[in-house]
Amino acid sequence: GAKADTVQQLEKRGCAVTLVPANVTAEAVAALSPDGVVITNGAENPADYRAVADEIAKLLEDKHLPMMGIGLGHQLIAVSQGASVAKLPCGHRGGNQPIEDVKTGSCGITSQNHGYEVDKDSLPENASLRYINRNDGSCEGVDYLDMPVFSVQFQPAMTGGIHGGAKIGTHTLFDRFTALMGGNKECR
Repeated sequence: GAKADTVQQLEKRGCAVTLVPANVTAEAVAALSPDGVVITNGAENPADYRAVADEIAKLLEDKHLPMMGIGLGHQLIAVSQGASVAKLPCGHRGGNQPIEDVKTGSCGITSQNHGYEVDKDSLPENASLRYINRNDGSCEGVDYLDMPVFSVQFQPAMTGGIHGGAKIGTHTLFDRFTALMGGNKECR
């Protein structure tokens, strides 16, 4: 489910990107010795991917591997840490979904295509709600406090975002991810 623009945004920041299938094991990913891992998009129901969430949990056991989740990846990271996911009454579709960074108060318009959300009330103690949808208050992003991991429900690569001022420039999430990897311009 990785979007081409996601790969391009990482390569633009000096990353050598290796794509692996959703059914890859944590052991196989660890054998690649990655500087970081991006868990990307996928099909609708996260309940269909419990085995993937279990492998993500294994990857995060040492709490040192930088990880970014996007879309379904956001949901699966949350599930891997004990959160639950619920079906939205009305899915978020299109390139006009408003979000708010609850840490800074800044807002932006994002591209989304999903029918499920991470239940913000089920977030574990090591997780902090970072972004909400301004239309319905649903969870749009999570920061993990005890490891270099964050995730977002929206598509940071597929939106122009709103750049400058107090607004969210969603492409900067890729800068944040590469910074978690030590800013290594030759990241794997």
